[in-house]
Amino acid sequence: MSINIIIKLRAYFLFFIIVLLSSCSQRKELVNNIEEIPEQYLDEIEVSEASIPNYQKILQELHHIDAGSYTIKSGDKFNIDIYDEKELLMEGVIVKPDGTMSLKLIGEVKTGGMTIPEATQIIESKYIEFLKYPKISLSPYELLGSNFTIIGKVVHPGAYPINRTKLADAIAISGGLATGIFQNDTVEMADLEHSFVMRNGKILPVNFSKAIRDGMYLHNIPLMDGDYIYIPSSMNKEVIMLGEVNRPGYVGFKEALTLLQALSYAEGLKDTASDQLIVVRGKISHPRVFSIDISKILTGEILDFRLQPDDIIYIPKSRLASWNKIISLILPSMESVIKAKSIGGF
Repeated sequence: MSINIIIKLRAYFLFFIIVLLSSCSQRKELVNNIEEIPEQYLDEIEVSEASIPNYQKILQELHHIDAGSYTIKSGDKFNIDIYDEKELLMEGVIVKPDGTMSLKLIGEVKTGGMTIPEATQIIESKYIEFLKYPKISLSPYELLGSNFTIIGKVVHPGAYPINRTKLADAIAISGGLATGIFQNDTVEMADLEHSFVMRNGKILPVNFSKAIRDGMYLHNIPLMDGDYIYIPSSMNKEVIMLGEVNRPGYVGFKEALTLLQALSYAEGLKDTASDQLIVVRGKISHPRVFSIDISKILTGEILDFRLQPDDIIYIPKSRLASWNKIISLILPSMESVIKAKSIGGF
């Protein structure tokens, strides 16, 4: 058997192993001694959430909606409870187009355009004719006059009424995240890392991935009237594979794309590849650089590395020790890849 055939067989075998491990990496049943990839960087310049002034405080405040600022609109529904008068309990009382409610004993009461405290005071004043000290509880049941708008990669984008709706509820109400076909596989097309909520012209400091994927209460904020939610597509995002791979170039990004998956799309590593892979995140002039031992992922010692849109993966021939050496090797490779893409090479 010739040396060329042996080399090709080794390359195909490695590619098969990478694909197999890639599919297995998503399994939840991990060996107990597997460790997370340690955050050891060759260089790091990053602004963390913890360094943003009052970051936690702002999120906590977003969970406290001031009911007094909401004005009642036609179509809103309320539950009305009168203290110590169970027979007068009313559920789902609707505000009519003329702004009135039909209530037991007192009939039509004009509440449209009022705040909830103002409407409560008016209703109590009407019940004084029948009750000595009426204490009214006016609780929103469904605020159809209060809406949020969600567009982008959800199944049914549009405007929806708010009914004690939180961010995760909004995505569910709109049919969930949109899916598409990528690499012959059905994937979610939403880019949660770059999604945002805008309120009164300001973008709120909410992390969609933490709210939806991780179920973190702090980021799953309640929505308010006029909130605008935008979920961009992940399919126009890419990562770049450079260095000792069989097919360097652009790889389309999808949600939860990992390093092993990206390597499989690049048709595997060359025999000359180093075990030490470099992932560059952010601008070349202001990067965050991860140094990852691929052999430890292949043997199951550490978890597969999750990529983000616009990551640059560089596979050198030998181990690298400095950022200056990395950049001197990456830049020429990037220039050739970008040029090939511009003329339709990828």
